[in-house]
Amino acid sequence: MSTINNVNSSLLSNLLLNSLYDRSGSETCHAGMDSLTHCPASMGHLPQILEIEKENFPLPWDIFTFTPTMEHRQCEGIVAVENELVVGYCFAIHQDNMLKVLKLAVRKSFQRKGIASRLLQKVLLSAALKDRMFAYLEVRMSNVTAITFYSKMGFTHVNTLHRYYPDNNEDANVMAKNLRVIAMLITNNRLFRVLVEKQDIGGFIKR
Repeated sequence: MSTINNVNSSLLSNLLLNSLYDRSGSETCHAGMDSLTHCPASMGHLPQILEIEKENFPLPWDIFTFTPTMEHRQCEGIVAVENELVVGYCFAIHQDNMLKVLKLAVRKSFQRKGIASRLLQKVLLSAALKDRMFAYLEVRMSNVTAITFYSKMGFTHVNTLHRYYPDNNEDANVMAKNLRVIAMLITNNRLFRVLVEKQDIGGFIKR
């Protein structure tokens, strides 16, 4: 039992460390990049989001795809910003008791600094607070770097979508993560709930 409690305490600590907000409703990163903040994505961020999108994807979304996605009432988007420069973003959409991660990308000059991990963690925490049971996503089979990253974040292979990508008919690796453990900790740990409320996580979570 003590081992389980230690694991739970460690997970709770990590979640709280990734949920530090300043009074403006943005989150200030206190590890590695002092000027990095996180805030809800808005249309004002879109031009820079499109820049990063083109850097990272062979079939990048355009403004006509991002706009209706960001306007969707079930969409949740977060951007990482340093000195007014958008350096990363994560978009997901809530589907009943699940969350689909649509986009996660970081400006190439800012990669390997833990930005993608923080963005994804925040979206997953938000989903757990909304009682979502699973998160899932699709990634190209050839994108070993992304598959490795998502595996480290707790996602596992659950299905293969054959000839999913239209540019080269590449298969998609469908990966999923169980959010019920996080939800259980949130529900059962009174201290965690109090700390979450004090840190005003609601600034990120659409109610």
